[in-house]
Amino acid sequence: MSLIRPDPFEQWFREMRQFFERPFTLVPLPFMREGREFAPAVEVYEQGEEIVVRAELPGVSKDQVEVRVNPDSVEIRGEVRQEVTREQAGYYVSERRYGNFHRVVPFHVPVDPDSATARFHEGLLTVRVRKVKDEGRGRRVPIEG
Repeated sequence: MSLIRPDPFEQWFREMRQFFERPFTLVPLPFMREGREFAPAVEVYEQGEEIVVRAELPGVSKDQVEVRVNPDSVEIRGEVRQEVTREQAGYYVSERRYGNFHRVVPFHVPVDPDSATARFHEGLLTVRVRKVKDEGRGRRVPIEG
């Protein structure tokens, strides 16, 4: 029987140290699995009176992409098809993504879907859409009483 009480944090520190000392293994994530839907990386910014959405779509042609602009969002969807290749010696791993992709990017201001334009160049999709002036959307109501 020990007369010294164990430090309550000692076990926790030991477990944390063991966790970080173990080698990490690459676990296939859902967006990396073949045949699973993934979301392309995007950047969204304002440029003057427009909202600009740029999406990275390497290895995709413009015929494989569909863009839909709504008053409050833009939706990008499509498919990356896997090329059929013969098995070759020395081929061990593929980290390329194949399958359907889908991304909905919400806007923080209303936009005019009829003003939208889309351009695809070297794997980069750029969608531009004009912001709608917020005038006339509601009014201040005086309180009586």
